[in-house]
Parts: sequence; structure tokens; C-alpha cells
Amino acid sequence: LKGKNSTVSREILGLHGVYGLGKKGVARSEVDILRTSSIGEVENQYGVLGSHLVGYNFFTGGLGYLVLEHKQDDMGDSDSFTYSPGVGFQLLPLPHFEIQGEAQRRINIRDRDNPENRLFLTLHVYH
Repeated sequence: LKGKNSTVSREILGLHGVYGLGKKGVARSEVDILRTSSIGEVENQYGVLGSHLVGYNFFTGGLGYLVLEHKQDDMGDSDSFTYSPGVGFQLLPLPHFEIQGEAQRRINIRDRDNPENRLFLTLHVYH
């Protein structure tokens, strides 16, 4: 993925995988490398982003999961590391109908004594 605006150019390259764990388990993982540079400058800044999930299908259409997201905007600055462990669920009760909820605790290494709580609930109906 490439993108740029009047001040910044950015490229992202990543790997994504989905794996079965036995009959009812699932794992998903994505890791992306990020290269950012200011327009007109030669020096690049490199970062890494990731999202990892391990889930269990408790019943048909009912997935519970643990998730870990992380990012480090600047590989040269260890204080730019942020990670977000969490727990969630996904329900697919009817065709074309999805309910998903997730709670995460976002911790920035630079300010680890002040974590953020993140919660979302999504209702998705599609045709």
C-alpha cells in the first residue's frame, strides 16, 4: 500500500495469515512494516504494526477471542511502542447479520501509568 499527501509519503508492506487450531480453534496474525518520509527529505522512518488473534468457536456462529495489537511508529525509538491486549466476541446468528464486541487496554510505553480503555460494539447487516 502506498500513499502520500503534500507533506508525507508512506508505504506499508505486510503478511497476513489465518490458521485452524483443531476443530473449533482459529488463529489470525498480521505484521506490517511501515516506511514514512517527509516530502523532500531523504531520511526514512521505519515502524512495525501487528494484530494477532486466537479464538474459539463455542457454537456455530459464536466466536470468543483474545486479541493483541501493537505498533511502533519509529523503530529507532523504543518509547514509541504501544500495545493493546483485549478480549472479544463475534456472533453470526443469521445470514448477513453480524454482532461484534471488543474491549482492549491500550498501553503506551512512554506513558505506561496512564493506560486507555477501548471498547466497541458493532452491528453489521449486509446484503
